Amino acid sequence: MPEPASDSRPVARAVPGSPETRPRSRGTRTGSACATISPEPTVLHCSSSADFLAALPLLTGFTADDSLFVVFFSGRRAGRAMRIDLPDREDPHTIRPLLDLLSDRLRAISRRDGLTAGAGIVICTTQTFAAAGGTPHRRLAHRIERRLRRDGYPLRDFCCLAPDGRASFFDANTPSGGRPLREITESDIRRNAIDQMRTDLNAPVPLREIGTLPSVEPERRRTLAAVLDGPHLPGPDEPSPLTPGPGSLTDEAAIRADAACFDERLDTAVPGTDAESARLLQALASPERWFVLFLTVLAPAAVVPDLCADLPGDNRQHLTLDIDAPGRRSPSSGWSVARMVTAVPAEALDFERLRTACRVVADLASAAPSTWRSGPLALLALLWWMRGLQSIAEQHLVALQSEPGSDSALARMVTRIVRDSAPPGW
Repeated sequence: MPEPASDSRPVARAVPGSPETRPRSRGTRTGSACATISPEPTVLHCSSSADFLAALPLLTGFTADDSLFVVFFSGRRAGRAMRIDLPDREDPHTIRPLLDLLSDRLRAISRRDGLTAGAGIVICTTQTFAAAGGTPHRRLAHRIERRLRRDGYPLRDFCCLAPDGRASFFDANTPSGGRPLREITESDIRRNAIDQMRTDLNAPVPLREIGTLPSVEPERRRTLAAVLDGPHLPGPDEPSPLTPGPGSLTDEAAIRADAACFDERLDTAVPGTDAESARLLQALASPERWFVLFLTVLAPAAVVPDLCADLPGDNRQHLTLDIDAPGRRSPSSGWSVARMVTAVPAEALDFERLRTACRVVADLASAAPSTWRSGPLALLALLWWMRGLQSIAEQHLVALQSEPGSDSALARMVTRIVRDSAPPGW
C-alpha cells in the first residue's frame, strides 16, 4: 500500500541544488508516510544525487528494499515523503494507478501550498545493474517522468539505488554498472548529519523491523498476568470497579486518573510498575477507557476530562465507535470516534509524543497476557497509522487477528480506519 514515509526520527529538510543529483489508488500498495517535519528541522543542502541519497534515511527514518520513495518539494524545500511498493509488473494496467497516485498527490500539495509542487524520487531495488544490463527499472522511471512532466510537476531528481551501484536517471553519463555506492557514504550530508543530529546512519533501520514488539522478560509477563488475574482486577469481559464501561465517560475522576497514569508513562517512556501496567491494560480492554488513553496521546492529560465532557449527544453514556462501518447506512452528519480520528489534521499532531506513545503501547502489548493484548494492539495500529506508517499499522492488525477480542467493535473500527482511510495530512 502507499504510505507516507514519515516520522520515525527527526527529519531534515533537504534542498537538492543540482538536477544530477489515503486517498488510495486501487491496485497500488503504499506503505508509509515518511518523516513529518519537526518544528526546527536541520537544513541539509544537497548538491548531488549522492547527497540526496545520503539525506533520504533522515527524511524517512528507515530503509526499504523494492520501494519507491517520493520526497515532496514546495519550492526548493523538502517536506513529507511517501513510500510505495515497487510494482511487481510494469504493464500499463499495473502502472497506471501508480502514476495517478503520484499526480494526484502532487496536485493536492500544490493546491494546499498555493504553488506548483515538485518531487525527488528514489527507486530502491534489489535488482542489480549487472542483471538489468544498466540502470534497473528504466522503463518505469521513464513512464513516471513523462507523466509528471505532462502534468506540470517538476522532478528535482530521480535516482535508483541498487545493491551494486546508484544512478540518477537525469545523468546521461552514468556508467552501465552505475556509480559507486561509496559516494553516498562519503557525502558531506552524511558526515554533517551525524554531527548535527547525532544519528547513527551507518545502520538505518529496515522498515520491517520498525514495528517489532520489544522483548520482555518472561518473569515480568508472569508477574503482570498474576496482577491482572488477582481478585482486585476483573477480567476484560467483566465490569470494572474503576470505570464500568458504558457510561464510564461520565466519571470525571476515573477519566482524570486514567489520563494521568498514561501521561506519566508517556513522560518517562520507561516501563512502570506492574500495578500501573495492569491499570493501563485494564483501561485498554474497555472501549471508553481506551478512548481516554487515545485522547491522552493527542492532548494534555489535564484537558482530557473536558474533551470527554464536550462529546456530542449521549456519547458520554454510550460511546459511538463507528457509524460508517460496513453494513450500516452512514448518516451524512453525526459524531463517532472513527469520524473524529479521520478528521484530525496533521498540524494538530505532536509527532514526538506519537513516537513515544508507540514505544509505550508496544511495551504494554509485549508484556500483556494474550487475553489482554487486543486493546494495546488496536491502539498501536492506530498510532502507527496516524504517523503515516500504514505498513507497520498493518503488521499490528495481523497480530491482532490471532488474539481474543479481534472481532470486537473496537478492533473492527481500527481495522477499517487503517485499511480504508488516508493518514492525517494525506
